[in-house]
Amino acid sequence: MANNKLAIIGGSGLYDVEEFKDRELIDLDTPWGKPSDQILKTNYNSKEVYFLPRHGKGHFISPSNINFRANIDALKQLGVTDIVSISAVGSLKEDLPPGKFIIINQFIDRTFARNKTFFDDEIVAHVSMAHPTSKGLMNACEDAIKKEGIDYKMGGTYVVMEGPQFSTLAESKLYRSWKADVIGMTNMPEAKLAREAEIRYASVSMVTDFDCWHPDHENVDVQQVIKVLLGNAEKAKIMIKNGEGITKLYNRFHNPKEVDSQIIELRMLQQKLDNAVLKSYEWFDLISEQGFNLDSINININESMVLPEKIRNFIEQLKLSGFDMKKFHLSIENLKRSDQTIRFYVEKNKKINLMINQRKKELILKEDFFDNSYEVVFRSLSDLIHLIGKKQNPVRGKKIDNIINKIENKRLFKETLGGCVIKMYNRTVILTKEH
Repeated sequence: MANNKLAIIGGSGLYDVEEFKDRELIDLDTPWGKPSDQILKTNYNSKEVYFLPRHGKGHFISPSNINFRANIDALKQLGVTDIVSISAVGSLKEDLPPGKFIIINQFIDRTFARNKTFFDDEIVAHVSMAHPTSKGLMNACEDAIKKEGIDYKMGGTYVVMEGPQFSTLAESKLYRSWKADVIGMTNMPEAKLAREAEIRYASVSMVTDFDCWHPDHENVDVQQVIKVLLGNAEKAKIMIKNGEGITKLYNRFHNPKEVDSQIIELRMLQQKLDNAVLKSYEWFDLISEQGFNLDSINININESMVLPEKIRNFIEQLKLSGFDMKKFHLSIENLKRSDQTIRFYVEKNKKINLMINQRKKELILKEDFFDNSYEVVFRSLSDLIHLIGKKQNPVRGKKIDNIINKIENKRLFKETLGGCVIKMYNRTVILTKEH
């Protein structure tokens, strides 16, 4: 992780970061032409950081004419491993007013006039876009934003339209019916190409105005948009300068004494190995539906142990392919430590963000309860549902996923799960026993 290189792609209003004093401008060519502008290279906190203005300095490139392939390829040539994209957007929701930032985790691509892949004529590749942004980078951006006290929302859906015209009223209402959060013109195919180039990607959107759906904003006030845009750009520069939170996270990744929740989020990626093994054992449902207890694994597997035939055959196949059992045992140990650390934050979350109404016999979950990493939120809520409902068997994970999704999107009214009634009032969630 020590060789990670961060790039910032600046959107409307963000064409340079003057605060970076150690400056080198790089001209690059790519098989797809030249990128939007020269790429600024700086050394910040002993780390290489790059900055590329998406529209060029002075904003002379329209959204449809941006050479996204050249931009991503040029950054790849420089060894960039992580991209934080900054963009100006219109809001599709009342609770996302001008001046607010939103850290995007999903996209709806409505563009149609752009080259969207590196795999054109000679090769075909299919790349998953189910999760287009990096959770670790999102958390790092959140950390940098929090340090400056900028109003923001974690997670949201960005509709990317072709432009350069703004939406019609009918289109704006359509996107709102899709439960999208913001609308803009630039993050696609940028995010898709970053994924193809195997570069981690995060998107921070700066709200400049309400889209035309809003009764008080049927016509965009250009002067007001520019005013907000410039204010957002200054806040974005501060966030970037405070990007120590981004670069430090990755340096701390391998420190065994580090138990920060964001570091844990990154380490969770290692569990993909564990999930793959469990799937081969046909134990995968234990993870997704009932929770998986790492302490139940005996890491001292040896030849004399009586194991199910399927597991024995699988282990033999691994050995024949050069699989190192010692490393496997070590991975299990690491996963157990990660599990213990997550459990620590689960208990902390329940202690800090939980109130008990003894008279009404209900649990009240503060808004901050859901501001933790997804795994911490999942386990915390699962524990409380089991506590209230007193059901013998744990609630299926998919159902808890559904509840969390509804809470995050403010779509939960009243649900019954595992003998527990879950209600949401404004931003507060209340749990009571089902009668």
